[in-house]
Amino acid sequence: MHRYSLRALSFRRPSLILIALAFVFTSCKTESGKIEDLKARGQKAFLNSQYKEARESFLKALAIKPSDRDLLYFTGLCYKRDYIYDSALLYLKRADILYPGDREINLEVYSVAVATKSWKEAVGAIMVLVSTGDPLEIYLEQLTQMYVRLDEPLNVVYYLRKLVASRPDSALHYLQLANALLVVESLDVAVGVIDSAVARFGPRNELVATRATIAAYQGKYDEAEKVYRTLLLTDSTRTPQYKLNLANVLSLQSEKAKKREALELYKAVRNQVDAVYRIDSLIDTLEKELR
Repeated sequence: MHRYSLRALSFRRPSLILIALAFVFTSCKTESGKIEDLKARGQKAFLNSQYKEARESFLKALAIKPSDRDLLYFTGLCYKRDYIYDSALLYLKRADILYPGDREINLEVYSVAVATKSWKEAVGAIMVLVSTGDPLEIYLEQLTQMYVRLDEPLNVVYYLRKLVASRPDSALHYLQLANALLVVESLDVAVGVIDSAVARFGPRNELVATRATIAAYQGKYDEAEKVYRTLLLTDSTRTPQYKLNLANVLSLQSEKAKKREALELYKAVRNQVDAVYRIDSLIDTLEKELR
């Protein structure tokens, strides 16, 4: 009896396996059909600008197949079209991680990342767009600005160098590069950049002023002071800024007369310059030094 039962079981086992496989295949086919149905409904609603309804269909399909490229992409687009940018970026970045190097996805990632000020994601998207055909030159200004916001000064310098090389007729880019070099303390290189700009554009006031700023960073306060005094006499378009720069240079010198002049200049421009310069703090510091 025991032997018969084992034999009977051995005959039934292939049938049980076939039944189980049939169940799996049927289940997969059912799920696949459900996903395609939800996807079709979502795309139809999307084309009719019914983004909330489209999103609901896509999200139901994603619950079944969370790695589907098109579902992630269109869910992100639906959120974007409804101006829900944080959610849009979430789904688009998920699609980007699962399908790296996809140009279509990264075009949308770039757009949404800029809208949400997600600079790291924006930079990553630009790199994909460049690797898939866009010339780097069209993004140089954006990359420079993004790395400023990411507080990555070496990358700022890197892309400003490329900007100067690709657009040598822009004095502004020379100025930006010189100031970026100050941040990374490459003072001699900054001097070379300004000298190159003066050779190309002539001694424009903004170039001369930047050269004076570099001199101040180098500890050449007398030289910087002379330049700022001259600019105050010859250029009235930036008087508050020149007064502020002159005050900074005077305040760093040991003579009390120059410190007193710096104090008066700070008070004169207190309400004329950006609060970022912390004029009140500078005034307090100088007043303590002069007591």
